[in-house]
Amino acid sequence: VIAEFDEFINPGHPLSAFTTELTGITDDHVKNAKPLEQVLQEFQEFCKDTVLVAHNATFDVGFMNANYERHDLPKISQPVIDTLEFARNLYPEYKRHGLGPLTKRFGVALEHHHMANYDAEATGRLLFIFIKEVAEKHGVTDLARLNIDLISPDSYKKARIKHATIYVKNQVGLKNIFKLVSLSNTKYFEGVPRIPRTVLDAHREGLILGSACSEGEVFDVVVSQGVDAAVEVAKYYDFIEVMPPAIYAPLIAKEQVKDMEELQTIIKSLIEVGDRLGKPVLATGNVHYIEPEEEIYREIIVRSLGQGAMINRTIGHGEHAQP
Repeated sequence: VIAEFDEFINPGHPLSAFTTELTGITDDHVKNAKPLEQVLQEFQEFCKDTVLVAHNATFDVGFMNANYERHDLPKISQPVIDTLEFARNLYPEYKRHGLGPLTKRFGVALEHHHMANYDAEATGRLLFIFIKEVAEKHGVTDLARLNIDLISPDSYKKARIKHATIYVKNQVGLKNIFKLVSLSNTKYFEGVPRIPRTVLDAHREGLILGSACSEGEVFDVVVSQGVDAAVEVAKYYDFIEVMPPAIYAPLIAKEQVKDMEELQTIIKSLIEVGDRLGKPVLATGNVHYIEPEEEIYREIIVRSLGQGAMINRTIGHGEHAQP
């Protein structure tokens, strides 16, 4: 280690109990810290002309770029290595590729998981292990070759899944949806039915794609990266979906969204995405059953799958919805 950058940021408001419990960071840690804009500027200076590394870099880079954009700072332009995807393709036989499980497997110290400085150091040490391994076992010595020489044909099995809504508009589409359902439940089944995007693209004729719920990628990018990034992602879809605030309310309970005001801002942003692309914006309901008495059947299925299930785990409805 030749240099370190480690700064708390004063958020301008009290930290939530969830944040303190997850990270160990309290209001006392941040009350005299620097403001966000100053820390962003200092970090950009610290890491310029370097390769950035993060575990689940898609989220981290998107989050950083959204904040850079808000403060009129240049976005990240240098190369980025995602150790999560690196691990998934280097060790496809592992069931779990999170930072915690990987550090335990390789004997890397991780004293305070979810505190940025400890996570960053552990990620760096894992990277050194991965680079040595990929050179010795796969002959890859150039980082530019990683995406070419290391991609596992089964990488989709460990990829983070995203939801989409698919409607059929003609007989060709009906035939294609049957093919996709069959493939997702046989060839590409891994924990849940899933379809690689390339396979969806090959069978897209006659189908209409919607951006789905909070588990869809458009919603995710709006929250983590902002409207401009979401506009690019949304070009893939035929229409944008927005849902009543009560449908998204479990995100507040899980502290993924601060409050109802922020939730309403997100909904307005989704509408803006559709308007900027000239795509229809549909008000939908994330419906999983038709008759009210059928709710109990879905609840039985969701609860029986356990906490680790990858399906939409929200049960109940409206203000009574539970994560």
